[in-house]
Amino acid sequence: MTSLADARPAAGTISNYAAPAKRARHVMFLMCKTDCNDGIFSYCMTLAAGLKEQGCKVYFVTSRINENGADADRIGQLDTLCDEVLCVPGLGSKPTLAHWRTIRGFMRRNAVDSVNVHGLGMILWGRLLSLFARVPVLATYHPSFHAGKSDIVGRTRASLSLPARAVVTAFAVDSIVVLSEETREQLMSECRPVANRVRKVVGAIDEVRFRAPTPEQRRAAREKLNIAEDEFICLQVGRLSWNKGIDLVIHATRMASRTLDRPVRSIFVGSGGKQEEQEIRDFAFQTEADEALFRFDGFKTDVLSYYWASDAFILPSRVEGYGLVVVEGMATGLVPIRTPGGGAADQIDHGETGLLVDFEDADGLADAIVRLADDGERERMSQGAMRKARREFTKQAQARSILSLFDEGAVKAQSFA
Repeated sequence: MTSLADARPAAGTISNYAAPAKRARHVMFLMCKTDCNDGIFSYCMTLAAGLKEQGCKVYFVTSRINENGADADRIGQLDTLCDEVLCVPGLGSKPTLAHWRTIRGFMRRNAVDSVNVHGLGMILWGRLLSLFARVPVLATYHPSFHAGKSDIVGRTRASLSLPARAVVTAFAVDSIVVLSEETREQLMSECRPVANRVRKVVGAIDEVRFRAPTPEQRRAAREKLNIAEDEFICLQVGRLSWNKGIDLVIHATRMASRTLDRPVRSIFVGSGGKQEEQEIRDFAFQTEADEALFRFDGFKTDVLSYYWASDAFILPSRVEGYGLVVVEGMATGLVPIRTPGGGAADQIDHGETGLLVDFEDADGLADAIVRLADDGERERMSQGAMRKARREFTKQAQARSILSLFDEGAVKAQSFA
C-alpha cells in the first residue's frame, strides 16, 4: 500500500519551525458554541497555552459553554489560559447589530488585534471583523462527520456542500487554517478561487502532560484499570461512532485473538448517542467469548492512565478531520494503527511511527495488531512515534505558526488601510 505519509509539504504548509512572531498579540477566539468535552475545545486550549508562552494575551468569545461530562481541570482551562471569557447569548453564524456592538466593544476594551474564528460557519463574522476592525483574521476549519452505519460505510471524506463552498469563497479571511494535509488538499480543490489562502498548521498537544510512563507508572495504570500484565491492549479514545470504524476493530480483534498466543483486548473510551452506543455494544457482545475481548469504559477524564496502560492506538475511521488523540497516544509511546484519512499523512511514517491500513480492511487491521504484538517491533515504532510527536506536534511550534499567519494578515490589513 502506498502510504499517504510519504506526501511532502507543499504550498500552503506552515513550517513547524516558523520564525518567532514580530510581537506579542492580543488574540480573540470566536466560536458559536463551546463544548468542553470535544476535540475543538482541546485544540483551542492547547493553542491558547502556546500563545501564552509566546507572551500573548488570549480572549475567548462564544455563545454558551457546555460543561457536561468535563472535569473541573478541563473546565478550569478557560480561566487559567484565557485573560477574559465573554458569553454572548444567541451568538450565531449570522451577525446581528446587537452582537456586533457587544463584540466590538469587547475588542476595543481589550485592545484585541488578532482574531481566530473556529468553524467555517463563523467565517462571515471573520470577514466583517477583517474589513471593519482592520485586524488580521484566521478561520480554522474543524471537519466532523456523524452518521448511522448504513450511511457511513464506504465513505472516506466529507465534502463541503455547494452553499458552504460559495460562502467560504465569498467571505474568505486572511488565512483558512486546516490541521491536515488531506483537508488542505480537499479545501484547495473545492474552493479554488481562495486556494492560496488555505494554510496547514498541524494540531498540537501538551507535551508536558502527554508523555511516556515509567515502568512503575505503567504497572500502576494497568493495576488501576484491571489489565493483566500479559494482555495486549488496543485503545480507542473518542466519540463512540460507526464512523470511527469500531465494527472493524471488533472484527480485527476477534481475528487477532485467534492468531496470537497471548490475550488481546480492545478498550473503547468515550461516549456517543444513546441509540448508536447500544447498537455498537450489541454488535460487540455476540458471544460469551466477546466479554474477554472488548471493554466499553465510557467517558473518562483520566485518559492518561489508559494511554499508559495500552500498547497500540487504533483508529480505522471512515471520515476523519485530524485525529488529535492519535498524536496524544504517540507522545505517550503508543503505536498508532489508522486509516489514511485526515491527519494520516502528517502523523504516520508507515512502519516507522505507526501503521496505515486501507479503509474497510478488517484483515489488514488484524495483521497490524499481530505485527505490533511482537515486543521488539512495537518498541522500535514506539520510539519513532514519540520522537515524531515531540518534534513536530508541540504547542510552541503551533503557536509560532499561527502568529506568523497573523503577521502576514497584519501586512495585508495595513496595505488595505
